[in-house]
Amino acid sequence: MSGLNSNDRELLRRLTERLNLIESNAKRIDELPYKSKIGNSDKLHISENGISKYITVQELLSAIETRKYDHILYINGLRISGNELQIDGAGWTILELVYNLTEPFIKNVPYAAQGFVRTDIVIANTENNLEVIFGDENEGISFAPPIPPNTVLVTTLDVTDNSINNTPAPIGGDDYKSKIENRSVVVSTPNTINSLLLDTEASHIIITAASKVESLNISQNNNAYPGKIYKITNEQSKYLTLVNSSTAVEIGNTKFKFVSNRDYYLLPGETVEFYLSENLNTLVFLGTNRPIENSITINANTTLTNAHHGATLYVLANVNLTFSAPSVLVPDFEVAIKTHTAGVANIITTGWVVSAPDGKKLDVNTMGFIGRIPNTDTLSFGGAFSQ
Repeated sequence: MSGLNSNDRELLRRLTERLNLIESNAKRIDELPYKSKIGNSDKLHISENGISKYITVQELLSAIETRKYDHILYINGLRISGNELQIDGAGWTILELVYNLTEPFIKNVPYAAQGFVRTDIVIANTENNLEVIFGDENEGISFAPPIPPNTVLVTTLDVTDNSINNTPAPIGGDDYKSKIENRSVVVSTPNTINSLLLDTEASHIIITAASKVESLNISQNNNAYPGKIYKITNEQSKYLTLVNSSTAVEIGNTKFKFVSNRDYYLLPGETVEFYLSENLNTLVFLGTNRPIENSITINANTTLTNAHHGATLYVLANVNLTFSAPSVLVPDFEVAIKTHTAGVANIITTGWVVSAPDGKKLDVNTMGFIGRIPNTDTLSFGGAFSQ
C-alpha cells in the first residue's frame, strides 16, 4: 500500500468495506426470512441465459393458467418399426408462437452396441421441424441428453442393442389441470390423422390441414368424462373425412360413431359436435352447423361445389349447372333441382360417369335429383330429366 496515494488508499478502503458488507449480508435460501403470504405483485428471481431478471407472482400464475409456456399441442401417428421412427404430424408452442410439422418426420435410429443402452430424445424446434438428439451409450443406466434452448421435448427413446421404446412427453406440457375445460387446439398435419393425441384440456379441434381423421387419443386428457362435448371444425377449403368406427387405429383410441354407420364428410367451415360415451372409447355424433334446409337461388351459369351439397337449387333462368371434378366433391354429394316458369337446367358432367337414362336436362316447372354413388365417380339422375 506504500505505493498508493491517499486517494487510492481511500478508494481501496471503501471497496474492501463494501465487499465485506456484501459477504456478511449474503444468505443461503434457507437463511432468508420466511414470508407466510404471497402477494400478486411480489417478485421472483429468474435467470435468462445467465442474466438475472424478475417476474411477478401474478405474471407467473397467468402464464400457467393460459398455458403460455412451451409445450406440445398434439402428436399424430408416432410409431417405430425396427430402426425407423416416424411421426406423421405434430404441433407445439415456443415463446407463445405455434409451430406445426409440415411433412412426416422419418428418422433412422440405430440400436446401441451389444450389451449397451442409450437414451435419445426427439425435440421440436422453431423451424417447424423435429430432430433426434442421441445420448451417450452405457452398460448400465443411460441418461437423456439435455433439451436445447427454444425447443420442446416430443418423446424420449429408450434404446437397447435390439429394441427401441418411446415415452411421449405430456401433451400440454405437464399434468397441471386448468380451469379452462373447453380449450381449442389448431391442427395442421399432412394427409391422414390416424390417432390424434390431444392437449390435456382440448375439446375443440380446429383442422387447417388434413384429409382424414381416423380417431382421437384422449388418454392424456385430464378433463375427459362420459358425456363431455367435443367439437371438430374444418377450416380448410376442401372437405375432411371423419371415419366411422375405424378399424385401422390402435385399441384404446376413441373412435367416431355416426347414425348412418358411414364416414362423414365435413364441409369447409362446418363444425360437428360429439359426446363421449360411458366407456370413453366412442365419440357419438350429436349434430352439425350445416343448414338442415339449404335453399339456393340460381339465375346464371353455376359450377356446383361442396357448398351445394344437400341443397335444393331453385332455377329461375336458362342456365348450365356444371359439376366440379369427382376429386373435389364429397363422396356422397347430392343435390335437388327445381325449375320455375322461366327456368331450364342443363347439367354438365365432364369427367363423370353418368347414369341418366332419360337425359340431363330439366325443363320449366319440373324437379330432379342427382346423387353421387358413394365413393365412386358415378352420378345417378332421378326425376323429370329429359334429353
